[in-house]
Amino acid sequence: MAESFGSDVDRYDRSRPRYPDALVERIVAGSPGPDVVAVGCGTGIEARQFQTAGCRVLGVEPDARMADFARRSGVAVEVATFEAWDPDGRTFDAVVAGQAWHWVDPVAGAAKAAQVLRPGGRLAVFWNAFQTPPDVGEAFAAVYRRVMPDSPIHQRAMPGPDGYAVLCATAADGVRQAGAFGAPEQWRFDWEQPYTRDEWLDQLPTFGLHTRLPPDRLQEVLAGIGAAIDAVGGGFTMRYTTLAVTAARTATPDPAPRTATADIDEARRRCSARGMESPDVSAPWCSPSPDGAIGVVHRQSALSAAARRDPRRRGLHDAGGHVEHVAGDPHAGHAGEAARVRAS
Repeated sequence: MAESFGSDVDRYDRSRPRYPDALVERIVAGSPGPDVVAVGCGTGIEARQFQTAGCRVLGVEPDARMADFARRSGVAVEVATFEAWDPDGRTFDAVVAGQAWHWVDPVAGAAKAAQVLRPGGRLAVFWNAFQTPPDVGEAFAAVYRRVMPDSPIHQRAMPGPDGYAVLCATAADGVRQAGAFGAPEQWRFDWEQPYTRDEWLDQLPTFGLHTRLPPDRLQEVLAGIGAAIDAVGGGFTMRYTTLAVTAARTATPDPAPRTATADIDEARRRCSARGMESPDVSAPWCSPSPDGAIGVVHRQSALSAAARRDPRRRGLHDAGGHVEHVAGDPHAGHAGEAARVRAS
């Protein structure tokens, strides 16, 4: 799914929401200097916001098409995944990621951030979560049930920020395991944005599985959503919550961090030693649900392994150690609406 987001970079950059100025200002104020790495910078949306705030920004982006757009918009970009990126001895004051950190191994990514951050440098990863007004959300869900009856896409109204609880917890857990940061904090910014019918229909094709729908099916979805918006007066106001997980570097990073993949291997090894069937960990720790939402669906994710080692983290798990599916929203990332583990 990651590669599908570069299929229409102009639309993506034009229609996707920006981030609150207050978030950018707070990150800048909490960093020791102006040098910033934007992880998974996509077309450069957040990178340009940090430039406007006076920062020198380097983007790291795996999709060459999106990287090319960002360069044309004035952002320096190097094409690589963050885990594979070579900083070549350079250091920075902040590492940020907007709608992208779920594509990064949460432990290896935090450790890589620590390696390139100067003392006191800040890691800040953030997502825009949106929640449609109840009547609009139900009307949208009805369209998907009619047009795509075999898919759970938008079977119910989006849960807004609550859908990101596990995602934020996983990011925070990776920061802790990296062993080079102070205690992670979570910041929240609530805001609203009005949309006309045409504005929302312009953005919709950039969401999740919409990017891979056959053209005729996508047009049917757009027609239905457009009619639903017309029925409520031709526009609506979306409620957004921007959630950030952030921490400052306080220690020299471990040159060989433990990764989420290592947790999975450990779980398999322990089961084998006890003559038990290995848990279902063949897929990533966070995988795409059909609605393009973020869904944690596996019994033995890196997070659940960490929770078994540390009882303080068990609040995210049920008695059986399972992580329940958590629906997110289609803004879950320029690089995809779900996540996969990339080994460093």
